[in-house]
Amino acid sequence: MATKKMRSIVDEITAPRQALEGEPSAKRPNHFERRTRAIAQANETEASVQVRVDPSRCRIWAGNARAYEELNYERCAGLINALIAQGKQEIPAIGRRIRDDPEHDFEIIAGARRHWSVSWLRNNGYPDFRYFVEIRDIDTDEEAFRIADIENRDREDVSAYERAVEYASALTNYYEGDRERMARRLEIGKATLSRYIMLAELPDEVVGAFPDRLSVSLSQAQALNPLLKDEKKRELVLNKAKELREVRRQAQQEGRQGLSAREVVRELEESGKTSARRRRTRILPELRASNGEVVIKVESQSGKGYRLFVPKRKPAKDEFINSCKALYERLYEQGGQ
Repeated sequence: MATKKMRSIVDEITAPRQALEGEPSAKRPNHFERRTRAIAQANETEASVQVRVDPSRCRIWAGNARAYEELNYERCAGLINALIAQGKQEIPAIGRRIRDDPEHDFEIIAGARRHWSVSWLRNNGYPDFRYFVEIRDIDTDEEAFRIADIENRDREDVSAYERAVEYASALTNYYEGDRERMARRLEIGKATLSRYIMLAELPDEVVGAFPDRLSVSLSQAQALNPLLKDEKKRELVLNKAKELREVRRQAQQEGRQGLSAREVVRELEESGKTSARRRRTRILPELRASNGEVVIKVESQSGKGYRLFVPKRKPAKDEFINSCKALYERLYEQGGQ
């Protein structure tokens, strides 16, 4: 009976569908492709089978840790080159069969980066490249979350922030806010889980000050957390974060590189140590030419000094010297603030 039920499940998973254009006729999977195993519970059998499909027939599970919209060629270049060298995808993604979506046949639980890379290849000279997926019986989203977490936990290309956001969402959606239960289910330390939740709970203003949200690390969140817990210091940090975000926006408009993630943390930490009175009176001066273009300006300051910006476009020598003198005098008039 168990053998008959197993065969029925495998046949059903691999059955051809009209919506899959260009798919070859289904063949009975061999022993390696099926990779099935029985569970020691009455009338329950878990089956899995590996198939190669058109990635357009797969959708990414909403609970996936990967920020799919932020994937690009730069983030996937190493994988794309490896796929080309191998001639195929060798490590399968993990997915499950879906029936409520006429445009898709499978939902990808783990393997979003592989999905993006194969899709890119199919649109850039490799139209016959197939997406390799292991189809499993996954009944609940909590089970899907745990499978995806195990799959992605040791992957360096999954950022701490992506994992943190996934953990925070799962804590609410699957574990009713019970951190101890969630940590036990994931087999990780409760302290480790709390650090990820702390990262996910960083204010949007702080995250926006970084080069991108994927560059925020656990240690950086931990360094800022004490400042954010103090009501007065929190206000200073948030104001500084807004200022840094504006500086970064201006730098991008002018084709310049903004502060690194490490520099952002240093600036935010310094702002939290500054008294409220000094912070309110601080001005970041800038000097402009007669045509309105910036000659020199202070981008940011810390306890150690100032970060200045001078444009590549060469200003008139006299105008530049006069602006430098004016900046020097203005800084001294502020008492070094």
